[in-house]
Amino acid sequence: MAGFMGYTLGPMLTKTRSLPGGANVVTLALVATGATFLALSAWVLTTRRDFSFMGGFLFAGMIVFETSRIVNGGETNYVMATVGLYVSVFNLFTSLPAGLRRIQRVTTPVAGSGAAR
Repeated sequence: MAGFMGYTLGPMLTKTRSLPGGANVVTLALVATGATFLALSAWVLTTRRDFSFMGGFLFAGMIVFETSRIVNGGETNYVMATVGLYVSVFNLFTSLPAGLRRIQRVTTPVAGSGAAR
C-alpha cells in the first residue's frame, strides 16, 4: 500500500512544484503536516483522554483518533494502527497543497491588475 501511495504522490508533487511558487507550497505542506501531527499526538499523549468520538472528523481528527486508540489500548493490532495513522498523515499531506495553492492565488496580486506595487 505504501508503494502505491508513493507512486501517486510523486506526480502530484511534481505538478505542484512546477507551478509558480510550487516549491514553497510543497515545503509549507510538509511543515504543516509535521507540525499538526506532532501537536495533535502530543495533545493525546499529554491528556491521555479517549478521543474515539473524533473518528468521524477530517484528517486532523483521524490523527487524534488513531493516536488515542494506540495510547489507550483500543487497538491491539499495532500494524493496523500504524497503517491507519500513516494513511491519516498521508491524507492530510496530500490535501494541503490544493488548499495552499488556493490561498496563494487569493493573496497574490495579478500582474497589471492595478494592485499596489
